[in-house]
Amino acid sequence: MLWEGRNDRQWWQAYEAARRYFQNHGDLEVPYEYVTPDGLRLGQWVVRQRMAYKGTLSGKGKINRKALSPVRKKLLDAIGMDWREEDSWQRHYQDLLAYQKEHGTLIVPASYKTADGCWLNRWFCTQRKKLRETPEKLTADQRNKLKMLLGTAGVLGSGKETGDLNAG
Repeated sequence: MLWEGRNDRQWWQAYEAARRYFQNHGDLEVPYEYVTPDGLRLGQWVVRQRMAYKGTLSGKGKINRKALSPVRKKLLDAIGMDWREEDSWQRHYQDLLAYQKEHGTLIVPASYKTADGCWLNRWFCTQRKKLRETPEKLTADQRNKLKMLLGTAGVLGSGKETGDLNAG
């Protein structure tokens, strides 16, 4: 008889949920906040599988001692796992552009949440604060995009224009 530990059983349960998700949606592009009807945080599980495959933990460059086994990788490959990490900054920036186009403003209500679960107002405030206080935390491309966006909206000045957009 094959004895499995609790972690193995949990992995198989999550894998089955991922397989069902793939059957229903045709991909494994599971939103991070997605929770299955029985309470499994599938979006977070998918992200952890990517990190285990890369040998990192929490995306902070720390080494993960529990790497993804070749067998598990092959199982995930079979249901369409995409091992590339998407550029979430770029995705949220595109969400912000879409919001501006639809609403004619960059003043995003605090209650506004994107389809993938990002609180867009909070994200935008954080980016403006980084641009102002710690620009080295943004890539040159990100800094340029934010400056262009804020300049186009006429809010690169003191932070008092257009609902205090620069106040972040």
